[in-house]
Formats: sequence, C-alpha cells, structure tokens
Amino acid sequence: MKNKIVFIPHDPRCGNEIELPKPAAHSIENWYKDASKFSKPDGQNGTLEEAKKNQAFPTFKNCVAFFDIMTAGYTLDTICDIEVYKDDNGVTNIKLDPEYQNFAGFRGETPGFVEPAGYEKTHFHWRPPWSIKLPNGYSALYLQPVNRNELPFLTISGIIDNDKLHITGQYPFLIQKDWVGVIPKGTPYVQIIPFKRDDWESEVEVKSSLDMQLFDTRGNYKYRKNKVNYYRDHEWSRKKFQ
Repeated sequence: MKNKIVFIPHDPRCGNEIELPKPAAHSIENWYKDASKFSKPDGQNGTLEEAKKNQAFPTFKNCVAFFDIMTAGYTLDTICDIEVYKDDNGVTNIKLDPEYQNFAGFRGETPGFVEPAGYEKTHFHWRPPWSIKLPNGYSALYLQPVNRNELPFLTISGIIDNDKLHITGQYPFLIQKDWVGVIPKGTPYVQIIPFKRDDWESEVEVKSSLDMQLFDTRGNYKYRKNKVNYYRDHEWSRKKFQ
C-alpha cells in the first residue's frame, strides 16, 4: 500500500488557472538535463569509457545522491508573474497581478534573523493556495527547491506535522541583493518532502587502526576502482513520488 499526500485546494481556480502540485522530478531545469555525466581534466565533456580508464571523472549529473534530493517529494509553482523592483526609497518590493494579490506579500525586516550572505534583509512570504494532508505519523519538510541555485529567491525551510495540521499558511522567503526582474509564472518556489516521524539516538563505533584501514581499502575498491556507477547500479533504491 502506497503512502498518499493529499493537496487541498483553497482557491476555486486550483486545477484550472492554478496548476496542480507536481512531483519534484517535473521541475528539473535544462541546466541539469543538458549537463554531461563525465568531465575531462581540461573541462571538456567525457564518456563512461574514459571514466573507467581514469581519463575523466563523474560530474554532479552522474551522482544519484544529487538526483535523489532534487527529485524528492513535490513542488508548488508560482501562480503568476512576480515583478521584483526597487521603490522610491531603494527598498526591494514585489508586484503581482491583482487577481493573485494574496499569493505573495511584503513582510519587512525581521529583527534577530540572520539572513544568508547575498540576500536582502527585507522578508517576503508565499501564501500557497494549497494545504497538505499526510497519513498519521508523517510530517513534511518545506524548503527551497534543492540545488536550484539559479533562482533569485530563497524560501526559508521548516517542518510541519501535516498529519494533524491541514491549513495553508505563510512561507517566508528572501530575495537576492539588488536583484530586480520578473519571477515567471510556473517557477517552483517550495519543495515538499514527506517523511515518517521516528525517534533516533546516536552512537560512535570505534574501530582499531587495522580495522579502519581494511574498512577504507574495501570501500575504495568496491566503489572507486574502475567501478563507475557501482552504487547506482547495485545498491541504490529508486524513490517514487507520483
């Protein structure tokens, strides 16, 4: 039996003028699709055969860990164009289509919050027209679409127990310093990754110097020595979001 995430519409235009939420895999941009899986030391594209001969090395495009996080969960997309501009006082602000005025808004500065380098101190918020319902015992991680470093904004991360809370709310975001332009309709602005709540504890496993040497040697032979894609082909489990 599959787990199910339920998206509850809060606007009668959802599913028509407002697109449905979709698996994150559908939001992958061309820069990722067009990238080469292998690169030579001179920066030129390489091949699998060259990588097996240590004449090229795998790039991020060949890394299933990178792929897994980019395609995990679901994304919500902007429902209209958003103009980012400077007002008469030089403060960054946004302008939306009046029909979608409630989708995003200005919040101002938030004392005590440490903004990442390169982002304005002014805070804004998304107000999605969807809320989320998850099975008992499940929560959702809400975050900036992962590894989408080309986006001119940064959605602040959070976790919500959506097995209990099924209302929409405001998701804060920041805009890059001095960036002005238009965030197009259909831009993913939040990635939602459901997960099962479990209690965890940690411990440290101490190995002798000899055991550690054998551990490293076996691992390097298994995953590195002329075995490109060993993890992907033999041990990786595909994650499915529909």
